[in-house]
Amino acid sequence: MTGKGERKYADGSIYKGDFKQGERDGYGEIVYSKTNEWYKGEWSLNIRQGQGTLFNKARNTFTGEFRNHWPNGFCTIQI
Repeated sequence: MTGKGERKYADGSIYKGDFKQGERDGYGEIVYSKTNEWYKGEWSLNIRQGQGTLFNKARNTFTGEFRNHWPNGFCTIQI
């Protein structure tokens, strides 16, 4: 699939956003059902990469640059 779409994964997580050849790529939002985390932002080949915001189960918010799934560089953290 290429373009905008929605995918529900076997673990119950749901992604809505851009796809490129079946991979999360571009802008999208995902809710991880097992960890109760939520991410919205840029993706590259299924990896959180670029600008985004991650809300974790402790209700902390990480906003800024992501590299290889993790906050990297300048990032604002709200606790």
